[in-house]
Amino acid sequence: MCMRELPPLRFDLSVYSTEQSFLWEDKWHASTGVDDADFLLDLRNVEEPGGSAIAIQPAVQLAATRIDRPDAGTAVGSAASAAGLTHYEHSLSASLKFFWRRGIAYKLTTASFARAEGLLYTSYKDLGRVLPTETVVFNPTNDTIGVSYFPLGGGRPQPTNSLTKLKLAVLGMGSLNADMEWRLAGRGFNDPLARGDWTNLEPAWNDPTTTNFNTNTGEVDPSSLPTGNQWIELALAVRKGVGTDPNSRCIFKVLPALKYS
Repeated sequence: MCMRELPPLRFDLSVYSTEQSFLWEDKWHASTGVDDADFLLDLRNVEEPGGSAIAIQPAVQLAATRIDRPDAGTAVGSAASAAGLTHYEHSLSASLKFFWRRGIAYKLTTASFARAEGLLYTSYKDLGRVLPTETVVFNPTNDTIGVSYFPLGGGRPQPTNSLTKLKLAVLGMGSLNADMEWRLAGRGFNDPLARGDWTNLEPAWNDPTTTNFNTNTGEVDPSSLPTGNQWIELALAVRKGVGTDPNSRCIFKVLPALKYS
């Protein structure tokens, strides 16, 4: 288990609206293997003139694949309205997402004007490992419908001890048609020079239907791999498919991650 602590997030807010707004940290973090996070809100120098009332609390934002296309933000716990320390425990629930970041949710509960400053302290349990991004160019010959396997992670084997889940974030560019399919594959081994055959880890092929696409496999169970192996290697399995259009092609950007217990 690895406990991580982020630098304090400092904020100085002037609040004019009863509509909830968010202040986000620029940095994103991998969500694989992150189940729980603790936040400590240190609210200071609260000013609420004219009968106004402020509401401030931690917030979390998730992104399935692209950090420039994230989900809407979510406020954590109950809002604080006065100077002091407030502790929060939060379950991230990010099995279908690949990235997360923290922030501050703020609004007025009674309209007028208010301001506040403070710090948000953050710690979390991290049981994930993210591998380097790989670029896979798939452009088969016209009559080829067999499966091609493209190793991920720079060819470096990863330990299988306590491995529980696998995940891919995938960007596809220039996909010419739907007559091309892909899915996550892997192989377990003890001898790095005799790694053996690939096993398809997802139950079905993914079938892109647009010129450009982005998706996330969600958490994939590695239990279909043979047991008793020290190492695992991941791959992107791609095939032309069974349609009649000969012009299947795609450029993949693939980001793999592994979750341990």
